[in-house]
Amino acid sequence: MLSQINKTQIIRLIQESRAQFNAVFTEVQSEGEPLHDEWRLKDLIAHITLWEALMANWLRMAASGVPPGADINVALSNVDQLNAQFYTDNKTRSLHAVQTTSDNVFKQLIDQLLALPDDPHDERWSLWRDGEPPWSLIAGNTYEHYQEHTVQVRGWLDDKKE
Repeated sequence: MLSQINKTQIIRLIQESRAQFNAVFTEVQSEGEPLHDEWRLKDLIAHITLWEALMANWLRMAASGVPPGADINVALSNVDQLNAQFYTDNKTRSLHAVQTTSDNVFKQLIDQLLALPDDPHDERWSLWRDGEPPWSLIAGNTYEHYQEHTVQVRGWLDDKKE
Protein backbone atom coordinates (compact mmCIF):
# COMPACT_ATOMS: atom_id res chain seq x y z
CA MET A 1 0.00 0.00 0.00
CA LEU A 2 2.75 2.48 0.87
CA SER A 3 4.13 2.39 -2.67
CA GLN A 4 0.71 3.61 -3.84
CA ILE A 5 0.40 6.46 -1.32
CA ASN A 6 0.99 10.15 -2.00
CA LYS A 7 1.72 13.19 0.12
CA THR A 8 -1.92 14.24 0.50
CA GLN A 9 -2.97 10.76 1.58
CA ILE A 10 -0.18 10.41 4.12
CA ILE A 11 -0.97 13.80 5.66
CA ARG A 12 -4.64 12.80 5.98
CA LEU A 13 -3.66 9.49 7.64
CA ILE A 14 -1.35 11.34 10.04
CA GLN A 15 -3.99 13.89 11.02
CA GLU A 16 -6.73 11.29 11.50
CA SER A 17 -4.54 8.94 13.52
CA ARG A 18 -3.16 11.77 15.65
CA ALA A 19 -6.74 12.86 16.45
CA GLN A 20 -7.57 9.29 17.56
CA PHE A 21 -4.37 9.17 19.63
CA ASN A 22 -5.30 12.47 21.32
CA ALA A 23 -8.89 11.30 21.90
CA VAL A 24 -7.91 8.18 23.83
CA PHE A 25 -6.43 10.37 26.55
CA THR A 26 -9.84 11.75 27.45
CA GLU A 27 -10.40 8.29 28.96
CA VAL A 28 -7.42 8.63 31.31
CA GLN A 29 -8.82 9.59 34.70
CA SER A 30 -5.81 11.46 36.07
CA GLU A 31 -2.75 12.97 34.41
CA GLY A 32 -0.64 11.50 37.22
CA GLU A 33 -2.09 8.03 36.89
CA PRO A 34 0.48 5.51 35.65
CA LEU A 35 -0.60 3.94 32.40
CA HIS A 36 2.06 1.25 32.44
CA ASP A 37 5.05 0.79 34.72
CA GLU A 38 6.19 4.36 35.43
CA TRP A 39 4.87 5.90 32.21
CA ARG A 40 2.13 8.47 32.57
CA LEU A 41 0.08 10.34 30.01
CA LYS A 42 2.69 13.05 29.57
CA ASP A 43 5.48 10.49 29.13
CA LEU A 44 3.70 8.83 26.24
CA ILE A 45 2.95 12.20 24.62
CA ALA A 46 6.63 13.19 25.02
CA HIS A 47 7.68 9.86 23.48
CA ILE A 48 5.51 10.44 20.41
CA THR A 49 6.83 14.00 20.19
CA LEU A 50 10.44 12.79 20.08
CA TRP A 51 9.83 10.71 16.98
CA GLU A 52 7.74 13.43 15.33
CA ALA A 53 10.56 15.92 15.94
CA LEU A 54 13.15 13.57 14.48
CA MET A 55 10.94 12.97 11.43
CA ALA A 56 10.35 16.71 10.95
CA ASN A 57 14.11 17.30 11.13
CA TRP A 58 14.83 14.57 8.57
CA LEU A 59 12.23 16.07 6.22
CA ARG A 60 13.74 19.54 6.75
CA MET A 61 17.21 18.18 5.96
CA ALA A 62 16.07 16.55 2.74
CA ALA A 63 14.13 19.64 1.66
CA SER A 64 17.32 21.70 2.05
CA GLY A 65 19.38 19.22 0.03
CA VAL A 66 21.08 17.39 2.93
CA PRO A 67 20.77 13.59 2.84
CA PRO A 68 19.24 12.53 6.18
CA GLY A 69 20.34 8.91 5.85
CA ALA A 70 23.20 8.92 8.38
CA ASP A 71 21.09 10.77 10.95
CA ILE A 72 18.25 8.28 10.46
CA ASN A 73 20.60 5.30 10.82
CA VAL A 74 21.99 6.65 14.12
CA ALA A 75 18.48 7.20 15.53
CA LEU A 76 17.13 3.84 14.40
CA SER A 77 20.11 1.99 15.83
CA ASN A 78 19.59 3.68 19.24
CA VAL A 79 15.81 3.52 19.65
CA ASP A 80 15.78 2.22 23.23
CA GLN A 81 18.50 4.62 24.32
CA LEU A 82 16.71 7.61 22.75
CA ASN A 83 13.39 6.60 24.33
CA ALA A 84 14.99 6.21 27.77
CA GLN A 85 16.86 9.51 27.50
CA PHE A 86 13.76 11.39 26.38
CA TYR A 87 11.74 9.86 29.22
CA THR A 88 14.36 11.07 31.71
CA ASP A 89 14.56 14.52 30.09
CA ASN A 90 10.79 15.01 30.32
CA LYS A 91 10.08 13.32 33.65
CA THR A 92 9.78 16.58 35.61
CA ARG A 93 7.94 18.57 32.93
CA SER A 94 4.25 19.28 33.38
CA LEU A 95 1.57 17.76 31.18
CA HIS A 96 0.77 21.26 29.91
CA ALA A 97 4.40 21.89 28.88
CA VAL A 98 4.65 18.49 27.18
CA GLN A 99 1.36 19.04 25.32
CA THR A 100 2.42 22.51 24.18
CA THR A 101 5.69 21.12 22.81
CA SER A 102 3.81 18.25 21.20
CA ASP A 103 1.35 20.59 19.47
CA ASN A 104 4.20 22.76 18.18
CA VAL A 105 6.22 19.80 16.91
CA PHE A 106 3.16 18.30 15.22
CA LYS A 107 2.57 21.59 13.39
CA GLN A 108 6.21 21.65 12.29
CA LEU A 109 5.91 18.07 11.06
CA ILE A 110 2.82 18.84 8.99
CA ASP A 111 4.46 22.02 7.64
CA GLN A 112 7.50 19.99 6.56
CA LEU A 113 5.27 17.44 4.86
CA LEU A 114 3.32 20.16 3.08
CA ALA A 115 6.59 21.65 1.83
CA LEU A 116 7.60 18.38 0.19
CA PRO A 117 7.23 18.01 -3.57
CA ASP A 118 4.08 16.28 -4.76
CA ASP A 119 6.01 14.47 -7.49
CA PRO A 120 7.72 11.36 -6.04
CA HIS A 121 10.25 11.65 -8.88
CA ASP A 122 11.41 15.09 -7.73
CA GLU A 123 15.18 15.13 -7.12
CA ARG A 124 14.72 15.89 -3.40
CA TRP A 125 13.31 12.39 -2.92
CA SER A 126 16.57 10.88 -4.18
CA LEU A 127 18.23 12.06 -0.95
CA TRP A 128 16.55 9.30 1.05
CA ARG A 129 18.37 6.06 1.72
CA ASP A 130 16.74 4.04 -1.03
CA GLY A 131 16.08 6.88 -3.47
CA GLU A 132 12.32 6.47 -3.00
CA PRO A 133 9.90 8.65 -1.04
CA PRO A 134 10.24 7.73 2.64
CA TRP A 135 6.59 6.80 3.11
CA SER A 136 7.41 3.80 5.31
CA LEU A 137 9.69 5.85 7.55
CA ILE A 138 7.10 8.62 7.80
CA ALA A 139 4.36 6.10 8.60
CA GLY A 140 6.44 4.42 11.30
CA ASN A 141 7.15 7.73 13.03
CA THR A 142 3.63 9.14 12.71
CA TYR A 143 0.32 7.44 12.02
CA GLU A 144 1.48 3.85 12.60
CA HIS A 145 3.18 5.01 15.81
CA TYR A 146 0.00 6.79 16.97
CA GLN A 147 -2.10 3.71 16.17
CA GLU A 148 0.31 1.44 18.09
CA HIS A 149 0.12 3.57 21.21
CA THR A 150 -3.63 4.22 20.94
CA VAL A 151 -4.22 0.46 21.06
CA GLN A 152 -1.71 0.16 23.91
CA VAL A 153 -3.40 2.85 26.03
CA ARG A 154 -6.83 1.33 25.42
CA GLY A 155 -5.45 -2.04 26.57
CA TRP A 156 -3.99 -0.49 29.73
CA LEU A 157 -7.29 1.24 30.46
CA ASP A 158 -9.23 -2.00 29.92
CA ASP A 159 -6.84 -3.84 32.27
CA LYS A 160 -7.45 -1.21 34.97
CA LYS A 161 -11.23 -1.73 34.69
CA GLU A 162 -10.95 -5.44 35.43
